[in-house]
Amino acid sequence: MVGGFMHTQPDQSEEPPDPLLEAVNAHNGNVYWAIKSIARRVETNASGEITLLFIKYTVKVGNDGFKEIGKLTQLESLDATDCAITNAGSPSLVGLQHLRELILDITELGDDALPRIAKLHSLKRLSLSATRVGDLGLKEIAKLRGLESLNLSSTNITHVGLEYLKPLAHLTNLDLGENGIRDDGIIHLAAFKNLQSLTLNYNRLTDASAEWLKGFKHLKFLNLKGNLISDDVKAKLIEAMPYTTVNT
Repeated sequence: MVGGFMHTQPDQSEEPPDPLLEAVNAHNGNVYWAIKSIARRVETNASGEITLLFIKYTVKVGNDGFKEIGKLTQLESLDATDCAITNAGSPSLVGLQHLRELILDITELGDDALPRIAKLHSLKRLSLSATRVGDLGLKEIAKLRGLESLNLSSTNITHVGLEYLKPLAHLTNLDLGENGIRDDGIIHLAAFKNLQSLTLNYNRLTDASAEWLKGFKHLKFLNLKGNLISDDVKAKLIEAMPYTTVNT
């Protein structure tokens, strides 16, 4: 109390206003120009509808802002890396039925969001690196039968959940780096006959995994750095895969 007046501190728990909604207000309700102002890249079709949106990494669009993004029904590619969307905001994604590429790396999304994402049947590329996705969420991802590229690096998945991904027969690019994957999970990767790039760096794989990995005939790139595979077995693996760039 100073001079008889009580000074109150601002409520630190209040969330800051959503940057996309702020941009809409700043542009007098024009959503297109608002989105352009927070994006590092935007593309439109012949009708002027937004088909590609890459949000600036410094702009933390949250659940309220994603309600506006969810209205962009012609969107085909969305990169919202490091945005503030949570599981509660995931229903806004369901209307984006033309999405072919969805990148939501470094967000708070987890397994509870995946039933909504699993409804985006046009997806070819899904990247959820550094999110809270775990083994149970892989059951939902497996419903996206047309996926060709999947990034689940630095999540909460283990070797146990890899079995759920078997239906994804069209995968050509799979990143499972920096997880708790052990040898038991590698056998499940045999279902992906068309893999061209496989990243397994910084897991818990040993020499036992090497024999399974030799079976990938179309593999062009294999990252095994930071595992528990011996130098001798690494050398034999490289020799057995002459058309594959092996990073050990």
